[in-house]
Amino acid sequence: GTDATCTYTAMNNGRGYDSRLTKLYIAIHHKPTNTLKLIPSSEKGTVFSLEQQVSDYTDSKSYDHRNMTMNERRRMVFESFGSQKKKKVMRSQDANVVEMKSVVGAGEGMMKA
Repeated sequence: GTDATCTYTAMNNGRGYDSRLTKLYIAIHHKPTNTLKLIPSSEKGTVFSLEQQVSDYTDSKSYDHRNMTMNERRRMVFESFGSQKKKKVMRSQDANVVEMKSVVGAGEGMMKA
């Protein structure tokens, strides 16, 4: 099935009861009381696996990280996972970068110094 952001697929063959001593449980966290409840998921039944895939996901393998600078890699991480405050700091740092070709009097002598 699908929803607004994900596609779900399940397999027909599940993991059935095989009289082993290991059990499968599902943990449910109740936020208001901060408690965790463990519920047996399969006493003598079958557990089916469900695979979730995000529809708009771009695989990171499509990017060639070998030719990227550390700053470019860092920028990609903050664009994806950074807070608004950190993104604002990164934009500010970009605005404050001074290129040598735009500096008046920056010539060969200044590069050697």
